[in-house]
Amino acid sequence: MIEELTLVVMWFMVCVHLVTSVAMIMTALFLTSYLTTSLVMLQYEPPDLVKKAMHSDKVTAVLIFNLVVLIPLLNMFAEYCVNVSYSLNVGWLVVEMFTASLCYEVLFGLAHFMMHKQGWQIHKLHHEIHEPLGITALYNHPMELIFVLYPSAIAGIMLLMLWQGSVSFWFLCLWNIMMPMTLVWTHSSGPNRFDPLMIRDFHLKHHKNPFKCFGTFSLIDRVLGTHE
Repeated sequence: MIEELTLVVMWFMVCVHLVTSVAMIMTALFLTSYLTTSLVMLQYEPPDLVKKAMHSDKVTAVLIFNLVVLIPLLNMFAEYCVNVSYSLNVGWLVVEMFTASLCYEVLFGLAHFMMHKQGWQIHKLHHEIHEPLGITALYNHPMELIFVLYPSAIAGIMLLMLWQGSVSFWFLCLWNIMMPMTLVWTHSSGPNRFDPLMIRDFHLKHHKNPFKCFGTFSLIDRVLGTHE
């Protein structure tokens, strides 16, 4: 009886740890932000495109696997590489966001460029949807998510770890809200009033011409000569 009770208590503690771990909190924020932004943008996207994409079993299966299986697993792995600080410094929070955004723009832009040159057999899945919707932003081959998208997203976090030995919990929360919002937004076919800086228009150009516009903010494309 005591052994059985001990096992129940241990299992309960494991479950509590998983639910309250930083990885699970970040996963919950990421999924909530991704799905909420997707649902909002779906109200403004062409109904025929929505119907075509969402009635595809392949699209649905890839999205569910990437969002429900891969993202949580990758976050759990990353948690063991990150030392989290719970102090809040607004000035340093801005520095962390800028560093992570710059790293993402450079690394993702370069990796995206190379995927079109050497990894097209993997990346072509994402381009099967010629007129993308916000909710299909993570319609990517799992290998691309593991080796391109996720490393690009956490590169700035790892750099900050090397720099100061820890990263702010509040920065991680903000990053896991803003990153999926940006992914969904840049893939949305909604009206231009949602894109005052023309960032979304820049990425939609890439889906029409896959040899241009590889970055998110066009910075790396000015270096590569692929800006349009």
